[in-house]
Amino acid sequence: PWEKEILIKAHGINEVFFLDFNGDISNIKPFRFFRDVLLKKLKAKGVVVGSNFRFGLNRSAGPVELVRWGEEFGIPVWVISPVKDNSLVISSSRIRELIRGGRFESFSRLLGHPFLVGGEVVKGRGVGKKMGIATFNLGPKWKALPRGVFVVQGWSLPKSSRGGPKFCRVPRTGFFYGVCNIGFRP
Repeated sequence: PWEKEILIKAHGINEVFFLDFNGDISNIKPFRFFRDVLLKKLKAKGVVVGSNFRFGLNRSAGPVELVRWGEEFGIPVWVISPVKDNSLVISSSRIRELIRGGRFESFSRLLGHPFLVGGEVVKGRGVGKKMGIATFNLGPKWKALPRGVFVVQGWSLPKSSRGGPKFCRVPRTGFFYGVCNIGFRP
């Protein structure tokens, strides 16, 4: 989630909180989630959702209920229409499909920014170093990424106490280039 945090904060949002979706959260009835989690715990001052958003036990509530409860409690609720490209909805599943297919220009255009991948760089076998090329060996496995060898542009971020990097604005300078191999050892 820290990649999302970087992008959200780059647009001027000061505080970002990710709620872990677990068994306890999935069993909360919608109104209780709205009142106890959004209002009391998170102290939400407004809510933004997509028009097909569903939440609560068995996904039993959506934007209609949120708007009604928001009016009742004086909390604005904004319902955003789907964003389309050539009459097709831009969805996370469509983005993942383009990424798996290696269609970089298409998914970057739909995302509105270059694809961002991050993680802790781990020590590899040193093959790139022997050839004079910086390599990025990322620890976590990325299921949605295409397989292959790629030229990448990167920068380093300091770690935070939450495990991901501390937020900093995406740098305009100080990038370095390297190679990232995904999926196999050539």
